[in-house]
Amino acid sequence: MNNIWSLMLVVVGLFLSTVIFSPLNIPFLMNWYTFFIGILLYIVGFSMGIVAIKNKEKGFLKYITVLSLVIFLIVIYFVFSLVGQV
Repeated sequence: MNNIWSLMLVVVGLFLSTVIFSPLNIPFLMNWYTFFIGILLYIVGFSMGIVAIKNKEKGFLKYITVLSLVIFLIVIYFVFSLVGQV
């Protein structure tokens, strides 16, 4: 059960952390608070994926949450490169 929740939290966290860089004009999501909430949701989802691996739950979804670490690191690198140039 942790693997389903971890995948959902990772997807929502990645969406919220990258929505401020998209060309979509969503007024209530275009602030830095959503970026930090997205990072927090991603970290919670990633830790739930680690718990699912430790509990040896069935399914492949737990490995997808761990592989999403690469995407998360790219997002963090992108943010630091933007903040460093401001």
